[in-house]
Amino acid sequence: MKAESDPLALALLMARKVPDRYWKAPSLGHAASKYAQLGENEKAAGILGEAFRAAKKIKEGSHKAQLLFDIAVTYAFVGHCEEALRVAKTIKEDDRKLEAMTAAAVGYAAIGQYDQALGLAETITSPEQRAIARAEIAGKFAEAGQKEEASKLLSQVLLAARKARDTHDMDWALAEIADHHAICRLFGLALRVARRIKDDYWKAWALARIAREYADAGRKKRSLKLMSEALELTAPIKDNVRKATLLYDISRSYAELGENDKSWDVLSQCLRAARKVRDPVLAPLVMAQIATVYAESGQYKQALRLAKTIRANYFSGRGLVVVAAAYARAGQYEKALGLAEKIWDADSRTAALAAIAAGFARGGHFEQGVWLAGQIKSATTKAVALAHIAEREADAGRYDKALRAVKEIELAHVKADALADIGEKYAESGQEVGAAEREMLREILKELE
Repeated sequence: MKAESDPLALALLMARKVPDRYWKAPSLGHAASKYAQLGENEKAAGILGEAFRAAKKIKEGSHKAQLLFDIAVTYAFVGHCEEALRVAKTIKEDDRKLEAMTAAAVGYAAIGQYDQALGLAETITSPEQRAIARAEIAGKFAEAGQKEEASKLLSQVLLAARKARDTHDMDWALAEIADHHAICRLFGLALRVARRIKDDYWKAWALARIAREYADAGRKKRSLKLMSEALELTAPIKDNVRKATLLYDISRSYAELGENDKSWDVLSQCLRAARKVRDPVLAPLVMAQIATVYAESGQYKQALRLAKTIRANYFSGRGLVVVAAAYARAGQYEKALGLAEKIWDADSRTAALAAIAAGFARGGHFEQGVWLAGQIKSATTKAVALAHIAEREADAGRYDKALRAVKEIELAHVKADALADIGEKYAESGQEVGAAEREMLREILKELE
């Protein structure tokens, strides 16, 4: 049986047997996406059909809408655009439906069916989403070497944007377009779009995203120039939540570029903006993010001070979680466990233990990590912690330990997803499944019988 020697095949078998229909369809969709990433398009399309049939049995709501969207996107990715559109039309939530239709339109363009792509884009009722669809199709023209067609179509998009009544939403759409083109390494198109954005926040956001992609492409000088432009645009932003989150992202980007002094300077600006936020939910989230940076850089006292200034107990607990996780990543396990015990919020304390368990495994203490994860009472958190450990072990090529961690997962859908992730990594590495791994796969397979 192939499942005894192929983690991805076993993941598919397990996904088909997930008892809870709420989770069966997502697990099938996850397995399909892994086959799609490996280039097995027809295999992926067949599994997507199973996922779609299972998804139709789920009660309407955001979970179902997201699931159908994911299925439609994967269908489009493997070139089955008619099926993608068919799935998209069943989505009840308008935003998700239009985004799925966009994926189908871009999928048509990716396989060279430009007339179908443009025709479908014109049926998208939201001006902003229609602009995104047409701009992404322009990107496909550019990728195919049809630069004149790409430029012409993008000019039409920008002209329509200039005439838009709701400039704020259109600025958001243009920012998304710029980001998409930058990810595709179409930097000229990305900057052309970003320069047309009027809103300071969205323009800064887009430039910061483009700068990050330039950095990933090894063009540090260009990245720093755009990052500086983005930083200047944050000054007039009055919404402190937006300002703080944007400054946080820019600070992280400077750090990734090795510009540590600049990173800390921007983070200080971020902290000043965060202290002005009055929203009872958003303020703690922003502060917890900043505390994470201090914790990860080893400045634990400063991180703890920030975490303890968060008023809402739940978010204060979450702030302490990141410090406990940072201690664990640094190998300071006693301090991590001691801090976790002091967290009064039960959910946060559980999250801290999960992070520490992953930290043990990451530090080479696999047995201790699995043991600690096994002590977590929440079945979901325990499963997620073990899945994280399995992922880390697989990333390091220690597939026997990855599968041992998976075997301890009790929730069928989490186990199936973790196996699919391992299966993809195995396939990409080209490594043969060893005798120890085969034995572990057989033991997991017996659990299904």
